[in-house]
Amino acid sequence: MSTAGELRENVVSSLLVSPHFTIRTAMPFLLAALADAHGFREAALGELGSAYSAGSLLAAVLAVLFADWRLRLPVLLGVLVGSAGLVCVVTGHGYAAVFAGCLLAGVGYG
Repeated sequence: MSTAGELRENVVSSLLVSPHFTIRTAMPFLLAALADAHGFREAALGELGSAYSAGSLLAAVLAVLFADWRLRLPVLLGVLVGSAGLVCVVTGHGYAAVFAGCLLAGVGYG
């Protein structure tokens, strides 16, 4: 592989991983915002953070199924699912909707 190809591969992989780590780094702020917006108790906030992590774990397990696929389709699906999950977190009313959004975001960005 040429140096330009390796550089492109490194840049693409960095861009694919960065949303996951940005959300993980900002998780305390996101949970605090959810607590203010919805009045969730501390236990519920812990469950929401865990839902994101569980979604990431599910994505890692499902990645084995995508091993033979071309990379573009699973990446596109991941971005779409992760974005849909974040939309559910922002627009969801009630614990179940926000929990499902956290789980979807974890799957998509995991």
